[in-house]
Amino acid sequence: MYFNSFVRVAFIGAAAFLFQNAANAALVISSGNGSFDENVQYQNPVSSNGGLTLTTTTNAGTSVTFTSNEAIVGSGGQATITGTDGNISFLTWMLTNPTLGYSDGVFKVTPASGAGGASAVTITAVDQFGASFSQVLNIPASGFFNVDGASSELIRSITVTANGQLDDIRQVRLGGVDTITTAVPEPSTWAMMILGFGGVGFLAYRKRRGQDLSLAE
Repeated sequence: MYFNSFVRVAFIGAAAFLFQNAANAALVISSGNGSFDENVQYQNPVSSNGGLTLTTTTNAGTSVTFTSNEAIVGSGGQATITGTDGNISFLTWMLTNPTLGYSDGVFKVTPASGAGGASAVTITAVDQFGASFSQVLNIPASGFFNVDGASSELIRSITVTANGQLDDIRQVRLGGVDTITTAVPEPSTWAMMILGFGGVGFLAYRKRRGQDLSLAE
């Protein structure tokens, strides 16, 4: 009975801790501008992966990697990125250094004119824990969107998927670049912890049972 109660408490405690961390995690996606202190530039971009990947830097020297499902090219004049055919509908970007994240992401989309032009985008952002947040938003007149890390969250990546063609995605900006130091334990780690709690409970149960038998004698 003591053993079962101990294991039950261990499971409840672990589940509550996981739920609390999940509930506190949030990336807020919205239309409009936001906070930033670095601008992505395309002065000397490096193309790779058959043109599907482009790596460049911000004005502060932070390296950013862009990836699409079509060949892409960056232009330093208006800080734009688009497909080599002049249109784009899918783009994802992240800091090249996987140990870094950022608290605010800002960018602007330019819908293609005429039939086939995009009217909305699906924005998906992934935080430092690997949790994914997605929002479908109509493209505002300003074209600007913002991803904000609430509760000290850091952004690992942002993906834009348009429901039509975009002329380009431009003025990608970052705010609060920082080192990712917080990590949620892997499921295997939690399993080992729970087994450890169970083992401690079992030893306590054996010890108590031995004492009860001694008293009975």
